[in-house]
Amino acid sequence: MKKAKMLLVAALVFGVILSSYGVSGTYAKYTSTGQFTDTGRVAKWGITMDGATFKEQADLFSTTYNNDAIKSGGSDKVIGPGAYGSYTFKLDVKGAPEVAWQMDAVVSVKLPTDISSDQIKFALKKKGEEGALQDGQGTFANYDLTSEALEKAIAQAITGEEAASGTSSKAYAANASVASVGGEYTIYWMWDFDAETVGTNDGEDTTAGNNSANGTDEKLTVSVKATATQTKTAPGA
Repeated sequence: MKKAKMLLVAALVFGVILSSYGVSGTYAKYTSTGQFTDTGRVAKWGITMDGATFKEQADLFSTTYNNDAIKSGGSDKVIGPGAYGSYTFKLDVKGAPEVAWQMDAVVSVKLPTDISSDQIKFALKKKGEEGALQDGQGTFANYDLTSEALEKAIAQAITGEEAASGTSSKAYAANASVASVGGEYTIYWMWDFDAETVGTNDGEDTTAGNNSANGTDEKLTVSVKATATQTKTAPGA
C-alpha cells in the first residue's frame, strides 16, 4: 500500500513537471520588435533635347534654292549668292529640375574662307517673334547677325546666360526658375545677292566659287551642341 502511494505521488509530481514545461515552452520567452518604413520619390529632371531637331544632320542647307537657280550637281548640300535657309531647334525644360544642374552650350559658325560677315548674315528668332522672316525670309536687311553674333545668341538662348562667345555655361540650383532656358528657336541665314552689274563683293564671291570648283574646301558650317548635366553640388556651395 505504501509503495502504491509512493508511485501515485511520483506520477503526480511527474505530471506537474510536464505541465510546467509545456506552459513555459509556449508562453515564456523574451521578445523585442522594431520596424520602420520610408519612401523617396525620384527627383524630377525633365530636360529634353528635341530629338527631331537635335540630330546629327540638320536641314539648314539644301541641294537646291530659288526653283533650281542654285542646284547641286550631286548629293552635296550647296550655298551661293542669293541662297537662303532656316532651321528650327527646340529645347524643353519641363517645370524646375529637383537637382542642381548645369547647362552648357558650344556653338560654332564658320564662313567660307573668302566670304565675310557682310556677305552672309544670320538671324535668330524665338517662336512667335519671327516677324518679316516668317514668310518668304524677308530681305537681306532682316538678317542682323554676323557669324560671331549668331554664336553668342544661340549660346545665350540655350543656357539662359549672356554669352561672350559661342561657348557658354550656367549652373542652376535645385528647383530654380528656368524660364530663360531653352524654347523653340529658328536660325535664318542668307547669302546676299547684289543685283548691281558690278557688286561690292563680287570678287570675293567669285573667288570662293572658283576655289570650290578647284577642290578647295569652301564651306559654311553651323554646329550647335547643348548639354544638361546634374551636378554634385549646388551653385556657390
